[in-house]
Amino acid sequence: MIYGTHNITEDYRVSADRHSYHLEKRYITEDGKNKGMEYWSNIGYYGRIGHLVTALLNLELMGNLGDLTLAIERIDAIEQHLGVLIKLKCEREKEWS
Repeated sequence: MIYGTHNITEDYRVSADRHSYHLEKRYITEDGKNKGMEYWSNIGYYGRIGHLVTALLNLELMGNLGDLTLAIERIDAIEQHLGVLIKLKCEREKEWS
């Protein structure tokens, strides 16, 4: 059972089930009959929300190393959405009780 999906940035979202948090990345199909269609792919599964946040920050930094200003803006955007992750964690823990 998935407890909900929450967009963190335009390209990343988080969902959770009873066992882990899932980090997903958005992709757009570039060719073929589904050209231009959006799909989400799992990046990783994390037992702790802190591990997911660390992975997400690392992905953002590595993806924007050429433009430090952009990297900082992306990290600020992630920081604003951390409240969503905390809420997701609380909901998940409530379900386990």
